[in-house]
Amino acid sequence: MSLDGRAELSHAQGALAAVHLADRGGPWSNEHISCRTVTLLVDADSYEPIEWRVSQDGKVAVTSFPIYERLPATDANGAQLSLTGRHSGAAIDDDPDQYRAA
Repeated sequence: MSLDGRAELSHAQGALAAVHLADRGGPWSNEHISCRTVTLLVDADSYEPIEWRVSQDGKVAVTSFPIYERLPATDANGAQLSLTGRHSGAAIDDDPDQYRAA
């Protein structure tokens, strides 16, 4: 993604300075994707996400982050976020070659 500009947004707590990052094609493009743009709007100071937008072939999907919170890095929180901790039978395949082949 590359810097595509800055913006000032109206927010419930006042004005919010934001940075607009965009990827127009890039390494994810291939013969199956005719026209795709991914943009991420982030807070200019913290880089916390504000909005994620994907547009492809005239269709747009938008995800907004009105509240962005962080969990402290504790063992208890790690257990809550662990796939195998929550689902003991889950298998994790982290083989890059199998990912690319899929």
